[in-house]
Amino acid sequence: MRKLWTWLTLIAVVSIIIAGSIYGPFIFLFPVMFLLWFFLLLGIFIFDAIDQVGENPGLEQLPEPDFWSHIYNAWLYLNKREVWARYACFFATLVGIVGGSLSGLFILALLNAPLDGLNAVFIGWFLGILLIVSSSVMIATSDYLL
Repeated sequence: MRKLWTWLTLIAVVSIIIAGSIYGPFIFLFPVMFLLWFFLLLGIFIFDAIDQVGENPGLEQLPEPDFWSHIYNAWLYLNKREVWARYACFFATLVGIVGGSLSGLFILALLNAPLDGLNAVFIGWFLGILLIVSSSVMIATSDYLL
């Protein structure tokens, strides 16, 4: 199953490069914004978990805290690493899509993008969604975060 998501990620990257050579640089805007937001939030999840583990010795012996607890992320990181990876990647993907869409639209508005390029913008947005979802699932199911 991991190979499927790796191949989908590779196909998304190649598709973005091909579409960029056909439609121009606006194709790259949304995929880049999606990945920036995704990796920003994933990094925050990782560093928060590592920081909380360092500050709270004995965290692994606690019973499972409430989802809204400030130590839930670290507790999952210590006790259920596979669940933590899915949880972190899921929320990072959601923030990546919303934050990337909003910041991409903001940048397009700042650049006064021509309206005839909306087709290219939509293709870039769609390929960016494919890239971030396939990358997220590939990372969540990999052994590197575990």
